[in-house]
Parts: sequence; structure tokens; C-alpha cells
Amino acid sequence: MTAPARVRLLFLLVFLAYLLVLPQTLLVARPQDGSAGTTVSIFLSARDTNGNPITDLKADEVRVLENGTALRIAAFKNAAEGQLTVGLLLDSSGSRRFQFPGAERDGAAQFLEELARLRANAFIESFDEYVYLHADATSDMAELHSGLQRALAKTQQSSSSLYTAILDTSRRKLAPQAGRKILVLTSDGVDNSSPQVDRELKRVTKKLLQDGTILYAILLASPDDKTRPAAAREGQKNIKMIAEQSGGEAFVADSVEQVTAAFQRIAAFIAAEYRVEFVPRKLPWSGELRRLRVETTRKNVVVSAPGGFFAPEE
Repeated sequence: MTAPARVRLLFLLVFLAYLLVLPQTLLVARPQDGSAGTTVSIFLSARDTNGNPITDLKADEVRVLENGTALRIAAFKNAAEGQLTVGLLLDSSGSRRFQFPGAERDGAAQFLEELARLRANAFIESFDEYVYLHADATSDMAELHSGLQRALAKTQQSSSSLYTAILDTSRRKLAPQAGRKILVLTSDGVDNSSPQVDRELKRVTKKLLQDGTILYAILLASPDDKTRPAAAREGQKNIKMIAEQSGGEAFVADSVEQVTAAFQRIAAFIAAEYRVEFVPRKLPWSGELRRLRVETTRKNVVVSAPGGFFAPEE
């Protein structure tokens, strides 16, 4: 064997030995369903036909589908453990003057106490054509109750940038957080100030999915409201769609009692959420938005889950 041939053979043997000691993850190509370790986590809730939260759902009762194809569930558990951040966003725009001002006072105060029991960090903002911070993220109940009073005391006389306020609050306050991220909105649904309302509406759903923010909305619909009912109806339909696509829900309330009841139901749903970790299908992972549907085989139970997810980037 010539000297050059011996050198090439020696190089080949050294290279093969190097491959044998490489970490196994570098030797195994990721299969088409991503099962080599790429997973996505979402949070969901389930309720019976009476709207009561289901607290004992099992992994084998849940199906996660991406574009109609069932995915492998890697983990399924109650979401009580881990970080929880909740934002309260109150509509203080001029159109609220006809929607029983201050209706949130008792219900929101009780809601904050439930968040304390869940060991959540919370913040409080209000909006008209701008967004105002009244209490930054904290678990200090005294500070949160003071912030709630400041938010409720805000004069209701300006126009409403509803969609921009949701986008801005999710981006600034929730996107940077880890764990569960919940935004609770109270509004009449009117947006008469966001720039290019149709464009902002399309952006909201995508942004909430991107940030991992679940939206719950309490839509105020006073029977005494005689101003722009068509705008309010259309806005409430849009917010209901956005909330459901994010994995949350919208409640229509036309009395103080119904507002308080909606806050109680939202607190119950947050307490009963599940964390699902699944393996997305097909390559490449390029960060695109993919359609998602979550179903349960348990009869008379409805699941609320995000309507899409952003695939991990390679």
C-alpha cells in the first residue's frame, strides 16, 4: 500500500471513530412528524354542556389535529403548576358611558382574589384611544385593588382603539412572559379609533397565537344602549371569534350580576386548564402559522384550545 493510500485509510478510520462517539441526536435524522424532540405546548380548557369546567380530562380522551392529521401527544397534565400571568384590560372609552359604568367593580375585585389563590401575577390596564397602566404585574393584592380603582375611576369620554389595545397589551405585557398568559377584556366591542380597523382585526388573532395569549372577554351589552348598536353587535361578534381562536371564550353580559358571573366562570376555567405538549408534523419547521384543532372523545364535553400554532424554526 502506498503512503498516500495509507494516509487516506487512516483518515477514514479516524473519521468513522469520530462518528461513533457523536451524541446520538446528531446521528438520527428527525422524522417527518418531528418525533426526535421538537414539541409544541398549548393550554386548553374543557367544559360540559352547562358550561362547567371539566377537571379530570385524560390524555387518551384528547386528540390534537394539525390540518386534520392527528398528532402524537408527548405530555398532558393539569396546568396548575408553573407561572401564570393574567392581564385585566378595561374599556374606558366614551361608548362605555351607556354600558352601566363601573359594572366590573365587584366582579373584578372578586376575580383578583381568585388570582391570589392561583398564585398568579396580574396587571391592570384600561384603554380608550390609548392604553393606560394602572398596576404593573404583581401578586400584591393591595396594589392590584388600588390599580382596579384607578382604572374604574378613569373618565369615559374618548374614542376606542379596542383592537390596537389588545395587540399592544399582549405584545408589551404578555409575550415576554413564560408559562400561561391570560388576557381578560371588558368592552362593549366598539372600535372607532384603531388605524385601519380591518387590518388590525386580522392582526389580533395571529398576534395572540404568536404570543401564546388566551383571551377571555366580557362583552357589555346594556339593554338601554341606543348608540351605534350595529357597531357594537359587529364588534362583539369579532371579539367572540378572536377569543375562541385564542383558546378562550367571550361572555355577553347585560347586567352587573352577569358581569360578576362571567368573572367567576373565567376564574374557574383558568383554574382548570390543561397543558398539552404535542409533536408537530412534517418538515421543514420554518416558523409558519399552522391550523390546529383539539377534540375530546368524552361525550357532552367541549374543548377550548388555540386554533393554530407557530411551527418551531429550524
